[in-house]
Amino acid sequence: MKGIITASEAYREQDINNPMDTVVKYFQSDLECYTLSDLWYEKNTSTSSSYGQAKQYDSDKFIMLFSNFNVVSSVRVRSLNPNDIYSNLQWILARRIRVINEN
Repeated sequence: MKGIITASEAYREQDINNPMDTVVKYFQSDLECYTLSDLWYEKNTSTSSSYGQAKQYDSDKFIMLFSNFNVVSSVRVRSLNPNDIYSNLQWILARRIRVINEN
């Protein structure tokens, strides 16, 4: 899998790398029928659309990533063809920040 991490004005490299790790782990554990080939962050992506979608989930932080993947040849998945490559799948990862009052 090829990952492309480029820091931007909105995110530090670590702020991009951590969500990318989450997507990779999700593919490895829950999406065994697919092979992730590319995963990237586009710094020119509009944050307003991903911001609106993140707010639907009452989240404070969000990032939009993109990926390419293919379907494993031996697996039949509803509406996806074996051996086909699917491009530009968008991932919007959102996170809530909680402040714990220790008083």
